[in-house]
Amino acid sequence: MAHVDTYLERRMFAKRLIDDSTGCWNWTGYCDDSGYGAMAFQGRSERVHRVAAWLWLDYDFEQPDVWAMRLHVLHHCNNPRCFNPEHLYLGDNVANSSDARKAGTTAKHSLRKLTDEQVNEIRNLLDLGVPHRKIVEVVDFETNTQTVSMIRRGLYYADVKKGSE
Repeated sequence: MAHVDTYLERRMFAKRLIDDSTGCWNWTGYCDDSGYGAMAFQGRSERVHRVAAWLWLDYDFEQPDVWAMRLHVLHHCNNPRCFNPEHLYLGDNVANSSDARKAGTTAKHSLRKLTDEQVNEIRNLLDLGVPHRKIVEVVDFETNTQTVSMIRRGLYYADVKKGSE
């Protein structure tokens, strides 16, 4: 069941500008460096679309199961300022990375150190049972055991399709 907090709703609606052409509820308050609306919530700064999901979609980002599933609040509209609950949905790391890549909206990809081919080379070595430390030694590009571990667990480069060359 969604949370009821009329004070919080009033605060959010006071900073809402509705775009009639898209239906987006654009945040007119402070936005972070990535363009996401941000506000004070439960004693800390939180992105507005996450607060909207808490308020109207029953998303409780403090619950251990949400952390365990690594759920994100994603936008159908690809507008980081939007907090319209009809434009929001929950997704895992793979969905988050995939959406951002399709929309071309993430700086993370421009900071990547590994190509898709290198990620798949690491995956192939992992499939063969090669230890992380050995993978770092044998590949002809710079990486480390932490990155190899994160690739194996699907936490880094989750959006790279297996076998894409």
